[in-house]
Amino acid sequence: MALHLILMGPPQAGKGTQAKLLAARFGLTHLATGDLLRTISQADTPLGHRVGDLLQRGEYVPDELVTQLVVERMDDHDILLDGYPRTVTQAETLEQRAIPIHRVFVLDVPEQELIDRAQERVFCPNCGAVYGSRTNPPREPGICDVCGHGLAHRVDDAPKTVRHRLKVYQQRSEPVVHFFEARGLVQHIDGAGPVGDVAAALAAATAAVFAARNGHQGRPTDDR
Repeated sequence: MALHLILMGPPQAGKGTQAKLLAARFGLTHLATGDLLRTISQADTPLGHRVGDLLQRGEYVPDELVTQLVVERMDDHDILLDGYPRTVTQAETLEQRAIPIHRVFVLDVPEQELIDRAQERVFCPNCGAVYGSRTNPPREPGICDVCGHGLAHRVDDAPKTVRHRLKVYQQRSEPVVHFFEARGLVQHIDGAGPVGDVAAALAAATAAVFAARNGHQGRPTDDR
């Protein structure tokens, strides 16, 4: 049975970095809706312009479009969903389609820390690597460690946009956490520490889920 895991958390919580580390460690297929949508937004098409405008304003892309992008990419492999579902409607769609979810990890980070991280974050437009001046700075300022391309700030990391995205997250995504909490699937992870510490906590929690699937004891504990 394939495992379907979800990684949630507010903007700047480090979901992208942690998801890549977790997927590599456990051989998970990483489905990041943020990356998919940013790629679409760069296309000179009506859909690209529409998605780009929504991202720049910090708004969510319509549920039906995001669901279509995710479901058509799900297969029989162990999956880590990053950035989906973001609304209760999306979560209900998974349930209605009988797509099981086995664990939902939620990264908890104080709001001021999230705002500070946004001002420090840069990414590589070429390979998608993400850096932060405090948490995981590039070896050479302004240059990607992976491919050597120049780094840039995301348009949706502007202070005004970040504050709006946090407000939208509270209104639309926190109810998703409650949706999964009601089903006993949520595990909180302290996301405020160094990247390595958060990765270690997530790895331990994920290992416990795999152990439970394989018939061993090892119910995940809450690392809030």
